[in-house]
Amino acid sequence: MTEKNKRKTGSAEKPDEAHLKLEAQIRMLGRALSAAKQRSEKYQRFFDSAADICVILDPDGRITAVNKRFEEELEESRQRILGKNVFSDLNLPRDSVAALRAGRKKLSQGRSPLSLEFVDRTRDGRLIPYEVRAVPVYLDGRIKAIHATLRNISDRKQSELALRNSEETLRVLLNAIGNAAFLINATGQVLAVNESGARGLGKTVERVVGRSISDFLPPEAAERRRRVGIEVIRTGKAAHYEDEVDGRFFEITVYPIFDQSGEVTKLAIHAIDVTERKQAEAQRNSLEIQLQRAQRMEAIGTLAGGIAHDFNNLMMAIQGGVSLMLQEIDPSHAHYDLLKAIEKRIQSGADMTSKLLGYARKGKYAVEPLNLNEVVEETASTFGRMRKDITVRKELSEQISGIMADKGQLEQVVLNLFVNAADAMPSGGRLFLATRNTDHHALTGKPYKVEPGKYVLLSVADNGIGMDKAVRQRIFDPFFTTKQMGRGTGLGLASVYGIVKSHGGYIDVESRKGFGSTFYLYFPASEKVPSVKQEKQSPVALLSGTVMVVDDEQDVLAVTTDLLERMGFSVVAASTGRAALDLFSADPEKFDLIMLDMIMPDMGGGTVLDGMMSVNPNARVLLASGYTLDGQASEIMQRGCAGFIQKPFNYTDLYQKLAGILASA
Repeated sequence: MTEKNKRKTGSAEKPDEAHLKLEAQIRMLGRALSAAKQRSEKYQRFFDSAADICVILDPDGRITAVNKRFEEELEESRQRILGKNVFSDLNLPRDSVAALRAGRKKLSQGRSPLSLEFVDRTRDGRLIPYEVRAVPVYLDGRIKAIHATLRNISDRKQSELALRNSEETLRVLLNAIGNAAFLINATGQVLAVNESGARGLGKTVERVVGRSISDFLPPEAAERRRRVGIEVIRTGKAAHYEDEVDGRFFEITVYPIFDQSGEVTKLAIHAIDVTERKQAEAQRNSLEIQLQRAQRMEAIGTLAGGIAHDFNNLMMAIQGGVSLMLQEIDPSHAHYDLLKAIEKRIQSGADMTSKLLGYARKGKYAVEPLNLNEVVEETASTFGRMRKDITVRKELSEQISGIMADKGQLEQVVLNLFVNAADAMPSGGRLFLATRNTDHHALTGKPYKVEPGKYVLLSVADNGIGMDKAVRQRIFDPFFTTKQMGRGTGLGLASVYGIVKSHGGYIDVESRKGFGSTFYLYFPASEKVPSVKQEKQSPVALLSGTVMVVDDEQDVLAVTTDLLERMGFSVVAASTGRAALDLFSADPEKFDLIMLDMIMPDMGGGTVLDGMMSVNPNARVLLASGYTLDGQASEIMQRGCAGFIQKPFNYTDLYQKLAGILASA
């Protein structure tokens, strides 16, 4: 090829190469544009498919792009909204504009991502709360755009409002409950508590909420609460139980609270302090027991009194016959000692009825001013000779006040206490006796009503076997005994109780099994001075006059008639009150003295006395009864009786009583 042709060829190839390069560049640009379009479309699809509203802003706040969700939720077209400034063109509430401006400032300071809340106003004026999350888009180190997502939080706001309302309602309801109330979760953490509950724990509401309820309870109470809580969660059923915490008693109810899935996630606890109610119930039960015991003892006492009365009438018939025989025979007679032994047995029977009457509280016999120390000294001396294996120690107050009592019954009380102590010390021991002055304040807190005033206290303590609670509760019941059959009547302490109560006193006992017993006897103090006793007048001469004997018991009527005739009286017998009143009314001056039985059928001694006094106010009447001088007898005596004698009486007792009445006429 020539040089010329070569030059032609070379010149022809240059345009072709340039064309090819241009085409390649065009193809590359097309592919780039296509890829960019695909990316743009992909981004737009992603942008439009977002569940939240997406907005692109320039640094000044103008809207450069919005997604489809924006158009759908805010009912705004892109064409109308693009280019508008969020700070000035959208008619947002002032607070929302201020919040957005503050957010842009934070972004400019590099504080991203940004999260804030604002409220948008729709075309129809509705306000919708949104949560905004915004991130800056940088180019060459400067913010070129802001990408923001908006999430409608209306539901969340309503839930929060409902929660706040619920919490406020819960707070109000909790505090409206006067008792302690707690709301805890399944682990025991306190979610809410009312003021009463917090106050009961000695804390404020703020100090209790958030802590475990077990932190405020003793270990035992905390463990009981935990077990009950577990059971309520397991069964889904409320539980009710009683608990004691630091000496206070509570009725507690635990209620389950379920979530939407039916699981127990919370527990509501309601606690009522029932300490005062428990104490009141215990006191009421104690009073009921005392009332029942008093009623039981009153009923048995009435029965015992009736038995004693009838028994004394029986003893009277026997005693009268023995007295008559003793008046007729010489002490050297072979039967004299036998009759005296019978009389002694009669006295033993009378002593037993005396115990029954003392328990039945039918009387105080001859009440007089007494020095308790003297009775204790005399009885202790007698007892000491019987039980030399028991050491008696006395601590008797020298300044002891006097008391009004029947000496015989008081001796019986003291001796019965000594015997009871001796029974508790079969192998010997120590007996401690003490007296002192006191007053009703020493009886404060006792389960019975105490009359105010001064008292004299006698305490009898032993170091014997003691008593358990069951025995202590029954020791004053009649016929109750811990001795073997035939070893005791069970009337000793019952009569002590009856005699002390009949004297207006009180009796208490303290005892523990194996630690001995102490009895405390309180007698009303008296300022009266004990009088000097006069010796009984011996029957040395016959008496004279006419005596009417009134008694419905034929044996008693017969033997009393014989005794009176033996004394020298002329006797008229009447077996009924009506017959006696008729006899007296027919010739009231005939009778020097009427011996009148108190208890009779149809017409009792009191009615007969009133009838006789209405006929002759100067009539001398000796009242006789198997009961003691108290109650009805005392009341009848105040209506004009000249004297009283208790059955059974012997010849000497009756003689002295009648001689005294006639001598004072």
